[in-house]
Amino acid sequence: PMYLGWAVRNLIRNGVRHSRTKVTMTFSPGTDTFLIYVDDDGPGISDHNHEKIFQPFFRLDKSRSRASGGYGLGLAIAKRIIEEHGGEIGVTSEPGEGCCFYFILPAGSD
Repeated sequence: PMYLGWAVRNLIRNGVRHSRTKVTMTFSPGTDTFLIYVDDDGPGISDHNHEKIFQPFFRLDKSRSRASGGYGLGLAIAKRIIEEHGGEIGVTSEPGEGCCFYFILPAGSD
């Protein structure tokens, strides 16, 4: 359970780093699964980068330093944790419209 908390934290931190004014987290429980959504109103991500952002060390803005944007590990770590718990992670986004990161996990997952 501690690692799932890290995954959520990484998604929230990512949203805060890239949002203009707000980040919203939504929990949606189901019978067999549950979903968590983290929405931000930042610049968004183009479709061709949706898979790349979950790769270790990939960063959209190559000019960022560690102080301003990290190493590009937060989303990769979140993906690994969620998949190790039998879940899936993804993103929907429109450039200029923000992002919605989401993950789905089996109910009762530790």
